[in-house]
Amino acid sequence: MVQAALAALTDGVAGSLSLGLRHARRDRGNGVCTFNSLVRAASAALHAGAERLLILDLDAHCSGGTGSLIAGNPAIRLVDVSVNAFDRSTPTRGNALDLVRRAAAYLPIIERRLAELDGDSFGLVLYYAGMDARQHCPIGGYPGIDGALLEGREHLVFRWARQRGLPIAFVPGGGYTGPLLNRDSLVALHRLTLAAAVAHHRSEARAGEEAIVDRADQPAGR
Repeated sequence: MVQAALAALTDGVAGSLSLGLRHARRDRGNGVCTFNSLVRAASAALHAGAERLLILDLDAHCSGGTGSLIAGNPAIRLVDVSVNAFDRSTPTRGNALDLVRRAAAYLPIIERRLAELDGDSFGLVLYYAGMDARQHCPIGGYPGIDGALLEGREHLVFRWARQRGLPIAFVPGGGYTGPLLNRDSLVALHRLTLAAAVAHHRSEARAGEEAIVDRADQPAGR
């Protein structure tokens, strides 16, 4: 995740196929996480020159470990939208936690939280793309949240970052299988993140190329 964060600062979009390991505290592991790679990546990005960054955590479970490690650090902001109360904690000032109780409210809450950030300036977004909110996931799955809804979530996040010119580094999360969610179905969910990242990165690149062409077509100044 550290390398993905640093690459995003240069390339605009980057991802790591490792897990985010987000529940660990400063003095102990938690939730099968031995360390917190999100906070390590945030620290590396700050040292590399990013003045302020956002951690957007959309895993099914709360991000209490991450919140505990960044508490009191004004350079890192956490927005956490969850459907399961595991690892829940009280957000510190400037951070946000929403525990969604209706599938129909899931995307509107994410959209509202992103809109509230429009007045903030960030040098990088670290995105934890948890897929365990998907219905039938044995750990965290929420009724009514299906693949189509999660696909819409991915495009919402990457479109929001692209429209604001924000570098974004993503990591997949929520890799659980069960009787109603097999390995192929899980891989397909994670591919939604990759597809949205590629689509919006290409859209940004095309916009840049068109701007260059437009400038080239302008008559030379006298």
